[in-house]
Amino acid sequence: MPSGGPGDSPLTDILHWRRPVFSLAVDSLIAELAELWGNVFGLEEFLSERTTLWMEHSGAELARAEEELIAKRDELHSAAKANGWDMEGLDARIKAQGQAVAAAWEGSR
Repeated sequence: MPSGGPGDSPLTDILHWRRPVFSLAVDSLIAELAELWGNVFGLEEFLSERTTLWMEHSGAELARAEEELIAKRDELHSAAKANGWDMEGLDARIKAQGQAVAAAWEGSR
């Protein structure tokens, strides 16, 4: 059974351990989606349906994943706005997530 440490799960690596996993763009989108979902359960389910992303980190697969993640992010962001969420606070948390992911990528060089 995984111990929950670095390398056990791409999601935990990105969201908790702040380790680069796929690409800066994909990791940033995953972090944004975690904020938009409010928990990782919906995100885990969404990503589990895209198993090839976990297995293959090729340029073509990452580009396809990035497109799907952008579409889902935009959908969730619109729904949050329509449902009266505190968009200023949400956008601030999303920005902080993006900065943390970018710092992780910068630190990995």
